[in-house]
Amino acid sequence: MMRRCLLILVICLIGTLGSAEAERVRIQLNWYHQFQFAGVYAAEVRGYFADEALSVDISEYRPGSDIAFELENGRSQFAIYDLRLLTDWARGRDLALMAVIHQRNPNVMLVHADSPFLTLADLVQAPPSRLIRPANDIDQELRLALSALSVDPMAVFSRRKQPGDLEAFARRELDVLPGYITNEPFRLQRLGIEVRSLRYQSDGRSAFFGDILVCRGDLLRSRPDLVARMRRAVLRGWTWALNNHDEMSGMILQRWPSTRQPATLEQLQDEAAATEGIIDRQIVELGTVSEARLDTIVGLLRSAGLPGLVRTDLVWRPSDPYGGWIRVLVWSLALAAGACVVLVGLVWVIRRRLVRSTISHQRMMELAEAFFLFHATADGQGRLNFRTVSPSVTTILGGTRSSYLSDPDCLIRQILPDDRQPFLAALATAVTGRAALRHRLRIRHPDHEKPRHLLIHAVPTPGVDQPTFDGLVLDLTAEADASEALLEVQRRLQTAQSNESLGLLAGGVAHDFNNLLGAIRGNAEMALGRLPDGHDAKPRVQRVMQAADRAAGLVRQILAYAGKGSVEVRLIDLVEECRVLRDLLKHAVPAGVTIRLDAEEGLRPILFDPSQLQQVLVNLIVNAGESYGGGPGEVHIGVMRDPDHAERIRVTVSDRGCGMTEQTQQRMFEPYFTTKKTGHGLGLAAVRGIVTASGASLVCRSQPGQGTTFTVSIPIATPVRALTRVETPNPIKGHHLLVVDDDELMGDTAAQLARELGYTVEVATGGVEAQRLFADHSRPYSAAIIDCSMRDRQGIDVVRELRLSGDRRPVILVSGMVEAARISTGILDSKTRFLAKPFTRAMLDRTLRVLLRPDQDEESSSHSTFAALQRESSIQMALRGKTVTPADGTGPDSR
Repeated sequence: MMRRCLLILVICLIGTLGSAEAERVRIQLNWYHQFQFAGVYAAEVRGYFADEALSVDISEYRPGSDIAFELENGRSQFAIYDLRLLTDWARGRDLALMAVIHQRNPNVMLVHADSPFLTLADLVQAPPSRLIRPANDIDQELRLALSALSVDPMAVFSRRKQPGDLEAFARRELDVLPGYITNEPFRLQRLGIEVRSLRYQSDGRSAFFGDILVCRGDLLRSRPDLVARMRRAVLRGWTWALNNHDEMSGMILQRWPSTRQPATLEQLQDEAAATEGIIDRQIVELGTVSEARLDTIVGLLRSAGLPGLVRTDLVWRPSDPYGGWIRVLVWSLALAAGACVVLVGLVWVIRRRLVRSTISHQRMMELAEAFFLFHATADGQGRLNFRTVSPSVTTILGGTRSSYLSDPDCLIRQILPDDRQPFLAALATAVTGRAALRHRLRIRHPDHEKPRHLLIHAVPTPGVDQPTFDGLVLDLTAEADASEALLEVQRRLQTAQSNESLGLLAGGVAHDFNNLLGAIRGNAEMALGRLPDGHDAKPRVQRVMQAADRAAGLVRQILAYAGKGSVEVRLIDLVEECRVLRDLLKHAVPAGVTIRLDAEEGLRPILFDPSQLQQVLVNLIVNAGESYGGGPGEVHIGVMRDPDHAERIRVTVSDRGCGMTEQTQQRMFEPYFTTKKTGHGLGLAAVRGIVTASGASLVCRSQPGQGTTFTVSIPIATPVRALTRVETPNPIKGHHLLVVDDDELMGDTAAQLARELGYTVEVATGGVEAQRLFADHSRPYSAAIIDCSMRDRQGIDVVRELRLSGDRRPVILVSGMVEAARISTGILDSKTRFLAKPFTRAMLDRTLRVLLRPDQDEESSSHSTFAALQRESSIQMALRGKTVTPADGTGPDSR
């Protein structure tokens, strides 16, 4: 009886609607005509609008138009919009949400496949002139991601997207192209342009919607019937369009060709296939509006300081399809029999409660996002057979909902091998004991490179014979990543502490050790000068000097690794330095290996410690030569302006030798790590320490069997001074020197070397004694040789006080370990020079001659003179610690 009454009334209602005159309305699209709006077109072509007594004018987007304004001023009753609606609600705009068309956000920021930009954080470093924002303004998710980077979204981009920008992007005039995942990628692909998209979220997950169907708020309140008819027609249109891609694409080309963005049938078909993914109708019913997702999005916006509000009174809800009819029937039946009224009322109440219970459970299933709910049975093989599962299983596990419902092994195959058996054992225990299952595991997700961490928690269903479970699966990947990040921070802290300890140890040992080496080498050099030619002991003494040089080289490399080796930064012509090295090392690399230099002319000089620059380049060049394993090959040195940084110079050292595996590259900078049979493995460790301490950068690219390229990017010096070579002056005699060193062996050796050069020498055993002697004006010292680090008074402090008092007599500072920052400011000038221990008699001789020149002024030698004097010694010091035998092409140092 009830069904018949309903049927008669529905027929009457349909007849009434059919006889009514079609109501004319307008819908405003938010972009140009394309498959993005296929549901609207299909509703028109298939007569769904007419079925609802609607005559609809479909309006294409016009550049510069405002969707919200179009609705508010009455020019349109309906529109396709986006989640800017949440911001409009916060600002008090009266707009209503009718349906969500795109359940996934289709907005993307595209870059070229070979672009250096990997993330949004990289992108914001590009010039704004090469970045454009979407034509219809920045979508909420992009705005949120940029705000998370503490970047003003409106300051990143120079302008809105315009017609022709896709072609400009293809010509590489733009670094980024905003668009839809359903549109621009396919159009660029047909132009032969390979692109990739930048994900807004690091984990690739998004809570944001795409296109939505909206209307004016007053229309929802005053004409809910009209809103429901429009919504029903559009969703019917989408159902038909998604089931008939080819036919729908042909209709769009025929009836709705865009005047601003021409499309082909093939493009529309590609767009149709992609649109299926963002509508996601296999998991979520077409048009579904999840208020929980709206709340989540608003929470994200507010956390970033952006406006957002959910107006539940402006969200379309279906009217109760039963209440009105039941009231009519109840009143009708009440006239016949009161007993029937009571019975029908009871049935209605019970049915209502059951429906509400079912709806609540269904809403919980559909709204789950960071987890999914399931109902499953367990078979005899210990597998879970999902009977019901939340739509969010697709996000968390990566497969389709139907695959997990139809295939019990689908989840098992995704579990990592190491976790598979423990999970099956835990499940078997739960099945056998009818107990709760709580287990953590890792799975492979098709959209993520790293494994995902999950927690499965299920309880047995009571009152059933077959083992049955109700439960949920939580995604704990963020928690696991945070734990891993904490462990990584702790590891880096331990490494930093270890490096700091090594630096302190290196500093203390180096000073004393270099004093010993200086005494050994100095005395050996003096002994060698007293031996006649042909004396049997002469080769032995030379061996002692060679051993001291090699030991000094090892100490310098340890200091460089610890970032404590820089002693004096000077202006250097990098191209000239590389030419000198090329000529010097052509006989030091293995036989058959040549060195080629390609240098850009007119480069400005750099600021660097000359000896350390030599150490970096020598290590890289010799390593490159040794990579050929004794065979023929070429080492290529390139010097040019850095194309990525205008104020830097790039030096590349390349070979086509054996190359390095990924495992070797991960360890190549570790001290004492080497892949060679002989060698100490400090070469690259020292290189990285020098480069890092100097403010330069070092990058390595290597493939086994294809060779290796090291790239060093060095800042250009400002202001610029020309580097000119100054000839060494003639020897100067008759001068009285003061040698200050608290190490007796080194002080005596330095004094004796100076005496052999013809100087009168007096020795002081500490800084305090030196200050007393300097204050005695009866002692006419022409110059002083002072150790930087002494127990009673630092030599650096002694020299600083001399300069503050106006004393300008020449000083040579010597040390076995000192950092540039400690001696550069206000000390190193034309009257003050630095020598690293151990130094040779020739180095001491040439430095004293320069300092004691009668015609020396304050500027003449502060850059060019000493650079010319030090080039030869710095090259030799860089070669210390490397034994190269060109005959067989082997050496102890290695990558």
